[in-house]
Amino acid sequence: MTSPSHVLEGERRLSQSLLWGLQRRFYADRGPQAWLEDKLPWYVTSNAFTAAGYARAALGFLRDCRSGRLGPLDPSRPIDIVELAAGPGHFGYLFLKKLLDLKGALPDLAGLRVRYVMTDLAPANLEAWRRSVPLRPHVERGEMDFAVFDAERGGEIALVGSGEVLRPGASGNPALVIANYLFDSLPQDLFWIREGRLLEGAVSLHSDRPEDPALSDPGLLARLDVRYQPRPADLPYYDDPAIDRILESYRSRLGNGALLFPVGALAVLRNALRLFGPRLLLLAADKGGAEESEILGKGAPRLTVHGGCFSLAVNFDALALYVKEAGGLVLRTPSRDGRLRVFASLNGGAEDAFAETRLAFAEALGRFSPLDYFTLSHHLRSSEPAPPLETILALLRLGEGDSRLIVSLADAIAEQAASAPDPVRRDLVRELEVAAAHFYPMAEDLPFELGRIAARMGWPLDALRCFVESLRLFGRSPATLFNAGLCLYKLQQPAEALRLMEAALALSPGFGAAREWRDRIRKGPGGAAGD
Repeated sequence: MTSPSHVLEGERRLSQSLLWGLQRRFYADRGPQAWLEDKLPWYVTSNAFTAAGYARAALGFLRDCRSGRLGPLDPSRPIDIVELAAGPGHFGYLFLKKLLDLKGALPDLAGLRVRYVMTDLAPANLEAWRRSVPLRPHVERGEMDFAVFDAERGGEIALVGSGEVLRPGASGNPALVIANYLFDSLPQDLFWIREGRLLEGAVSLHSDRPEDPALSDPGLLARLDVRYQPRPADLPYYDDPAIDRILESYRSRLGNGALLFPVGALAVLRNALRLFGPRLLLLAADKGGAEESEILGKGAPRLTVHGGCFSLAVNFDALALYVKEAGGLVLRTPSRDGRLRVFASLNGGAEDAFAETRLAFAEALGRFSPLDYFTLSHHLRSSEPAPPLETILALLRLGEGDSRLIVSLADAIAEQAASAPDPVRRDLVRELEVAAAHFYPMAEDLPFELGRIAARMGWPLDALRCFVESLRLFGRSPATLFNAGLCLYKLQQPAEALRLMEAALALSPGFGAAREWRDRIRKGPGGAAGD
């Protein structure tokens, strides 16, 4: 016997469903907690390797701008790099740090100003950026600014730092737009093609229980039964002839199947071209298909639910056709896996105008892509509990100081570092310093793991500094207090060490190691058995 169905929404076009209102409310209400507490995926597009790849592609774009191939520049204005849906700010921090390092090494770009603008729908995210210690130096130097901005609806961008408003025709310079893990969260439409006929997928939403009329329960998405009903669709379907031509080309060329159509992502592209003008590079990464063979499904799509929000695969082929309709060029990473694609839209010049951009994209993002790096690093972290230190070092160099590598492999690093030869230890220290310099606090406590490694290498003062930083960023935890206490004991500060052992026990009375060390310290040197 099936459960009774409670209809929350009758049949309507997918892009007009109340699903998208739930989506927007989730991001606006949760702010940074969407990533810190709700565990939204972010790592694959926001690790140091991916950010460095984007920075190298951006550097190629800057060199094309400087060459004059994209037209004249206004030297009094910066080249704006605008990140849409910047979320917690992790990517922007890593990207700008790497880009400025690369740019500073090239004398021909010395006089070229760049400004990184982080935008998001949620005001809470902007407030978190304003409080962020790592971002503050960039803001103070005028290298970074923030704005609340709805990428799908478009319009002007009002910068909170400078007070400047980015509006059509205001800059006079080319611009770069970054959109990671945005398109898969924006409205889409569903169509079926059957024997050359175009049918729209009308969506209805059902639940097995009566729901609060406000639909405020964060568990609602997991309970939803999303049903699609094919019904005839006529062309023109949209109010944009270019988009209708893409849809008509699909109807006339593709075989039978279901097709997601990324109307939200197309709106972002259209809005970006209106706001920044024709001289534009857009870089985006998301899950989805980039070839016709990948975008036509046998059945209706299923929402991938991430707690209180969801995602759908992106039809990058439709985005590419739209860019070409607008006279632009398209770059994308190879079709190895639909889990992640990096897509580039280049507008405002012929192929040779983007020579440096195309080369940098191919070398930094195409040949060995962010998905390749994720696959390699994930395999090493999950299948090799204690890989050789030399292997870890090689991956750390490739990963540009990827903090997740260190956190997940800290036990293996600490165990081997204690007895490693001096040259290997020096290499390790260099890589750990890179990771520390690139660290942007989120959920992973890198300072704690760096402290453990330093302690095993026999450097209690360095370890103590790391544990103090961990306490500052992540609060008081029994393990951090205990390890900091051990460092103080080895630094001949038993009274301070005892205070931290007692603080650890106050938080965790059953912490056996802390109790043992507290008792040792109380007995003094004569009563301790040694450490």
